[in-house]
Amino acid sequence: MTNTERMPLPTVADGVEVSSLARVLADAYQRQVAWRRKELAEELPEADRRVRARDDPHGQQQAPDVPSDQVSWSSLIPLIEANPEAAWAIWDVVKAEAAEELASGHRAALALCWNDGPWQRARFLAIRQAFIDEWQPRGGIELTLLDQMAQAHSLYLEWVERTHMQASLEASSLERQIVLHGRWKPRQISAAESLDQSAQMAERWQKVFVRALRALRDLRRHAPAVVVAGPCGQVNVGVV
Repeated sequence: MTNTERMPLPTVADGVEVSSLARVLADAYQRQVAWRRKELAEELPEADRRVRARDDPHGQQQAPDVPSDQVSWSSLIPLIEANPEAAWAIWDVVKAEAAEELASGHRAALALCWNDGPWQRARFLAIRQAFIDEWQPRGGIELTLLDQMAQAHSLYLEWVERTHMQASLEASSLERQIVLHGRWKPRQISAAESLDQSAQMAERWQKVFVRALRALRDLRRHAPAVVVAGPCGQVNVGVV
């Protein structure tokens, strides 16, 4: 599905955002022009024409025809020249989908699942959802802390699994030595160091989990009281 198919009604960004994006787009324009002049030996008018794509309908459709995560600043330049409202609408779509990615947990998963599959992604999201179900986050900060806890616990499990695998392989090797030779050789330093490193990494991510959990508890503990007005007067409700 393309951005054109998902595009909401055009919206006008506020003045602050327009100014910020204008600076980003101007910088992208300058870099594109400089690259074309250096690498393609184009004169300034030709490089400008190519980057702005004023007479290139295909270039103007690059941003609307790709998924949000593939929209680039350089692809927005021709569109904003030809149809500013459509360009701002695409920017709104990109922001909305980024917010959805964050809220769904896939952004947190992407940080540690760079080459994952459906099963690995689903396992991370299952951990995250279990934490969300228990804590019922009330805002972005609490949700971010739960994301950190889910990441830390996922990495903790990964390193525990690796530690167990290394220890099991080492034990199997010792058993084979005893069966074949009636004795066993002490572990090599490299193998021992590798096993210790895996154990230390598991412990490290457990500490990260505990630190995030402590921060979440402190945030809840120091949250302001909720004031409820009723027929009997004002009631202060503490948050636990």
